[in-house]
Amino acid sequence: HESVMEGATMRMRPMIGVALPSGGRIAFRPMGPHVMLLRLRDPLVPGDTVEVTFDFASGRSLAVRAGVRTP
Repeated sequence: HESVMEGATMRMRPMIGVALPSGGRIAFRPMGPHVMLLRLRDPLVPGDTVEVTFDFASGRSLAVRAGVRTP
């Protein structure tokens, strides 16, 4: 998702993908591009870590560990 202003309202808009050139970087963060975790089996607790796997158009995957923070 990404956060965008529509008039005076901030809205989240789904993103189909993220263009990332070879060797490039992207920062996922609040109010910018971010990852939404849906249909979780257990609630997330600040201080926990979760593993997230990103799948690339090249067929490669990258697993990363992300910390859970208070929004």
